[in-house]
Amino acid sequence: MKLHTVAILLSTSVASSAWAASFDCSEAQSRVEKSICSTPALNQLDARMGYAWKKLLAAEGSNKQRYIKQQREWLKERNQECSSGDKHCMEVSYHEQIRKLERQLAIAIIQQRKSCNGISENPHLSSAINENGGWSTYVDSDTLILDPLDDQHIAFSLSVSGENTHMCNLTGIASKKSGHYAWTTTHFAYDSGEAQRCTLRFHSWEHGYQTISIPQNKDNITAMNCHTYYCGMRAAIPEGDVFIPVSRLKGDDSYCKESREIVDEL
Repeated sequence: MKLHTVAILLSTSVASSAWAASFDCSEAQSRVEKSICSTPALNQLDARMGYAWKKLLAAEGSNKQRYIKQQREWLKERNQECSSGDKHCMEVSYHEQIRKLERQLAIAIIQQRKSCNGISENPHLSSAINENGGWSTYVDSDTLILDPLDDQHIAFSLSVSGENTHMCNLTGIASKKSGHYAWTTTHFAYDSGEAQRCTLRFHSWEHGYQTISIPQNKDNITAMNCHTYYCGMRAAIPEGDVFIPVSRLKGDDSYCKESREIVDEL
């Protein structure tokens, strides 16, 4: 069985570094490697990380050595902290690294765009405390950027403006599911170590309109997790609200330029 684990190999005969995208489980030696090979959940996480790693190197060729160093440091840390092969330790380490790599990859893909295609906004009224201590109401917009990565993945960035300038910010790689794209990540509570999952679903409609949904579960825990890790107190992910392509909101170049500035600030 092949496993998509990234391994940084330092050659003693050449000056350059190389990396391998998989290893043969029949040759697994360390407890970490054996744990990956024997645990389907870790196998899947390793494959997801390997995908993001390879795509990031391809997208950021000029920064290749930087990312090789970054990945080597993570591998060293993973092997030290999870040397016993503990599943929970490995899951925490993998989820953290996947979020990091996927965010870097999404930003790289989005910032390479040459147009405003794939940028949509959700205009809405918002309010903030003014200089007199009262509340002022104004028109604000949430921004959603979607960029194709391949036939099974898209890069996304969601910026939500809530009350009193509180924000939600999420950036990553979503995978194609039945009729939509979905992004899922798992955080772990500091005190109990409990797994806390956040999932977003992106739905495309006619004329480029987009909506976002969060899978419902008992006590709406998934939505609460997304809010806890990615939103300020007075901001919330706009489930069901329609994101309109910027070209339909205002067709001139100035509106596109404003959206481009959001991309450049990622």
